[in-house]
Amino acid sequence: MREIRPVHTVYFHRDDWQTPGKATDINQVFGLLKMDNIAVHEGYDVISPATVVDHEPDLIIADSIESVVENPSLSGLHMVSDTAHIPHHIFELKEDHSFDRDDPRFQYTVEAFAAFAYPDTFPAPETSSDGHGAAAEEGEEEEEAGHGHSHSHSHSNGHGH
Repeated sequence: MREIRPVHTVYFHRDDWQTPGKATDINQVFGLLKMDNIAVHEGYDVISPATVVDHEPDLIIADSIESVVENPSLSGLHMVSDTAHIPHHIFELKEDHSFDRDDPRFQYTVEAFAAFAYPDTFPAPETSSDGHGAAAEEGEEEEEAGHGHSHSHSHSNGHGH
C-alpha cells in the first residue's frame, strides 16, 4: 500500500441508510486500503442521502448496483448520472462476499474490494473460501483496468480532498 497514492472516499450503502462509520471493522479495512469513509459517526448509524450526495464518494459498496442507481435520492451523484462510471465506482456485494470479520469469506471480500479499487495494483482473487470462483469478477477487472481509478474528483467534502 505504500505505493498507492490516491485516497478514495467510500460509502457503504444500505437501503435503510444504516452505514458503518468510525470504530467499525469495515472502517478499519477502509483505512488499510487508504480510503476515507464519508460516514463520520461512531459505529452504525443512519446517514442522510443529502450527505452522500454532498460528499460525492469515489466508491460505493452496495448489495446491488440497482439499489444505488434506481434510488432517486442518489440521482445527483456523478457516478449515477454518467452511467459509464457505474461499473467502476459501485462495488456490488455478491453472494460470496462478506465484510463480517468472523465470516470465512472476509479475506476474499477485502481482496476483491482492493482489486476493484486498485485494479492496476491488486489482482482479482481466484476463489473465495467457500469455493465460489471469481470468473465473472475477473472479466470485470480486465475492463476496469482500462478505466482505472487514476482520475481524481474534486469534491468539497469537508475532508480536504
